[in-house]
Amino acid sequence: SEVFVERKVHNEAWYGEESRKERFSLPDELVQPFVEGKLTPEGVRDVLANDKNFKGNLDAAVALAAEVQGHIMGKKLKPMLRTQYMRTAFQKKGDATVRASLDTEL
Repeated sequence: SEVFVERKVHNEAWYGEESRKERFSLPDELVQPFVEGKLTPEGVRDVLANDKNFKGNLDAAVALAAEVQGHIMGKKLKPMLRTQYMRTAFQKKGDATVRASLDTEL
């Protein structure tokens, strides 16, 4: 399975900036090496470059990997909990102003 490394920035509409989501995925077995610093951001580049399903911006994904990994290493963060669930989302077609999510199989 794959695990997403993601940063979401939510901005209110009145603020004048759009919300954004930056992310890339890694195979499950590479998550621990990534958080331990054994899989470098350049290693992430190699993984994503060889992933036929990756459709994002490679340079942006590597920059995100470097920032996330730098934060983890700099603050000496360690994984404490992993959650897995099935999410079902409901929203009006073409309009994401209201969205309801239902998480099951927690």
